Amino acid sequence: MVAFASLQDIVCKTYYDSGGNPVDIFILTGEQFVSEYQGRIYVDNIFYAYGPAGVFQDELLWEFVSEVFREYIQNPDRLEKEFPKFYELIKEAVE
Repeated sequence: MVAFASLQDIVCKTYYDSGGNPVDIFILTGEQFVSEYQGRIYVDNIFYAYGPAGVFQDELLWEFVSEVFREYIQNPDRLEKEFPKFYELIKEAVE
């Protein structure tokens, strides 16, 4: 999915849970994503996003496909124009 992801491509945002406790959220940024949420990395520590060989573990991008599907439903024209490969992937899956 993600060819290369360096630490410089990842931003940390702090959100607050229902109890008011801060929670750091890591987001891989880039133009290859339909939305910021698609780049959400599900780890507690950013260094857990990399395997022993220092390779980014793209299976931690749990929203990678769901965000593309959401965009296909809500805004198919944008998806087809800006992300034609994603558009064709979802179109094949649903037809």
